[in-house]
Amino acid sequence: MPTYSRMNKDVQDEISNLELKYFELVWYARRQPHNLKNEIVKRMSDEVEQKWKNEFSFPTKGDWEHGFNSGCLAAFRFVLEAMDKSKYGGLQHAREDFPSLDT
Repeated sequence: MPTYSRMNKDVQDEISNLELKYFELVWYARRQPHNLKNEIVKRMSDEVEQKWKNEFSFPTKGDWEHGFNSGCLAAFRFVLEAMDKSKYGGLQHAREDFPSLDT
């Protein structure tokens, strides 16, 4: 396996975009129906549905999709935290914080 001293900026940006995607999908799955009475939560829910509409086109929804999205969120956060020594403390902090699934 190759060892990289610095990650390509395009790759790092893509990982950040994927982390945001899975953050939004996990947040969406965790929201409660009674929270949709809140105007901000309703608007944000609608935005997530529109932004990631292809993610909502599966014939079944449920635990598998939520588990997949949660796993992606944890993995992308691990990589971002491990890469950023100044903000997160690097690999050691990433190991201690894994899996980070806060939304």
